[in-house]
Amino acid sequence: MNILAACTFDLRFTYVLSGWEGSASDSRILENALTREDKLKVPKGKFYPVDAGYPLRSKFITPYRSTRAFGVLKKRFPIIASGSEANYDVDTIFEIVLACCILNNFLMLYDPDKDLLRQVDNELMQNDFEANEIRSNIRDADARLGEQIRNDMAMCIWQDYMSRS
Repeated sequence: MNILAACTFDLRFTYVLSGWEGSASDSRILENALTREDKLKVPKGKFYPVDAGYPLRSKFITPYRSTRAFGVLKKRFPIIASGSEANYDVDTIFEIVLACCILNNFLMLYDPDKDLLRQVDNELMQNDFEANEIRSNIRDADARLGEQIRNDMAMCIWQDYMSRS
């Protein structure tokens, strides 16, 4: 099953769209999330950081490294990461995913597991090469604008970091 979710910078989920079959493309799911009645809204002048599975666009910025929210969720709740055939119907799977997101939000507020976060970060850094290879093939104008936004943001963060060191 595919899941589209938006989360805050402290890894709490604010929008969850679950129930798409595993073969559905990320772009198809994103299009649905943007056009449905309870749609994902991108405030004017803002953007959402998205994981490497989504196309880089001016309102959906892929990170240099893969996002870790789902990595944390899968490590914390192995039922979500299971690649085996589900023994539950789609409605039950949806409820499981939603419950895991809610529990994750609670744990991130009151008991974040620093070792778990470090473990996920290390695993994601190992996948950087492949993700950067895919992103280097960017061609269209909106994707180039997204890349420029991401690069400008990274430069500002780096300069701020260096000024504080």
